Amino acid sequence: MKNVSWLLTAILLFMAVVPAQAAPRPLELKWNELANMIAGHKVAITLTDDTIVKGEVASIRDDAIVMDVTAPIKGYPKGNGRIQRDAVKLIDLERTGGWLGRPIGTAVGVGGGLILGLIAGASIGGTKTGVTVFFSILAGSTLAGHLVGRSVDRRVTHIKLVP
Repeated sequence: MKNVSWLLTAILLFMAVVPAQAAPRPLELKWNELANMIAGHKVAITLTDDTIVKGEVASIRDDAIVMDVTAPIKGYPKGNGRIQRDAVKLIDLERTGGWLGRPIGTAVGVGGGLILGLIAGASIGGTKTGVTVFFSILAGSTLAGHLVGRSVDRRVTHIKLVP
């Protein structure tokens, strides 16, 4: 039982890493410095009316950002779109910053799922029900570990435009 409580504690601590990270101050860039940073990357652009447009940046022009909008909203249908320079409030640049989170998260999820699934499956009794519970817990914990690991690998840079 000590091993199970230790494993549960480790899983909970690993899952707490993501929400515990503080939001950093936005990176301040001028319009002419923006092209090198965001061209070809996935971004979420917050407009001055607090609308968020998501997509991949195709290019930066003198007066607008040209992007492939992936999440259509009112005024910005899916596909090619232009966001005027004066409408941009904040840009969130999304990048994958690491490669260890997903494998470690998945491994922790599998290990925890095996232990918890075995305990739960054995305590329920009945071969069919116990096996179903075992595989359900194993699949759920593996998915949860992978998703937590993926969020640890994800890096978002907040960019604020300055004159």
